[in-house]
Amino acid sequence: MNQAKTTLVINGKRHSVSAQSDAPVLWLLRKHLKLTGTKYGCGARLYGSCTIHVDGKAVRSCQLQLSQVKGRRITTTEGLSQNLAALLPFIKYGKVRALAVTTPKRSALRP
Repeated sequence: MNQAKTTLVINGKRHSVSAQSDAPVLWLLRKHLKLTGTKYGCGARLYGSCTIHVDGKAVRSCQLQLSQVKGRRITTTEGLSQNLAALLPFIKYGKVRALAVTTPKRSALRP
């Protein structure tokens, strides 16, 4: 497959990436955009350390392809520290403990 240039909205900012449409979003975030708060865990959507928000819904980025996020809003752990309301889906599904380790501003999680 050929690489194509794609614009993504991540944490409210536009980013241009050149990648294949089947490239895992996790690697685009970590390697191309240097957003390293989202971690590689198992590669099989089991552990959740690769969880991001896509249009406000928590999804695993290790198995998510670039073609699946075109035109959608992506929020990473870096973006969560900017907007505490975005934490609600993580709190609902019990992911706050993992976020406390990976979120850049840990104090944002404290009451």
